Amino acid sequence: MWVIRGGEQNRLVDRFVDEGVVAVEFPEVPDAEILTHSEIRRFLAGDLSTAALDAEVGVMTAFVRELGEGNSILVPDPARGEVVVGTVTSRYEFHDDVPGELGKHRRTVDWIARHPISQLPSAVQGVTKQKLTLQQHRDAEWSGYLRQVRDGEIGRDPKDRPAGTTSTTTKSSARSTTPRAPRVPKKPAPVTQKTCPGCFLQSHPDRFVGEYCADCAG
Repeated sequence: MWVIRGGEQNRLVDRFVDEGVVAVEFPEVPDAEILTHSEIRRFLAGDLSTAALDAEVGVMTAFVRELGEGNSILVPDPARGEVVVGTVTSRYEFHDDVPGELGKHRRTVDWIARHPISQLPSAVQGVTKQKLTLQQHRDAEWSGYLRQVRDGEIGRDPKDRPAGTTSTTTKSSARSTTPRAPRVPKKPAPVTQKTCPGCFLQSHPDRFVGEYCADCAG
């Protein structure tokens, strides 16, 4: 089984499924089918460390020369907690008219199914977190799993996508849509009666002149 990430932060997963392809970006590399390993390395060199460069060259080379027609391929869709599974149906193709960030280096894919990560064999569920863009996994568990996917025992239509949101978005939405409690108007403070020192009667403060009520003050 080959596992390929859908671009940076998996932003190309839906595009892969809708267009029936998988792709790697590497916009600085021209048609890699006619390039040697050394030439690919030279195009990718840039400011990468030796280890990072080796990894990038390995991905590009594997995509062009090792991934083949008929191979099974899986794309993690972590935002939805799912994976998409398909079969590679073409040789390597270079599409110079495609923007570099969408992947000029492509292969067509017949997408078979989409399903939750939890339905992968437990021993291989970790592949959904792989760091490399493209990597082959040879675990024995894949054989039985792929048979179930092809027989329709696992999965649904690859384009049947649930609304995927991150926990941060969900919490934010909850905060923004929760209705606020209605404001309760404050009751006016009760009027305090004032006692006149002349007649000792209580009356409203408005009826006082200084310290005495109007009757006593007059």
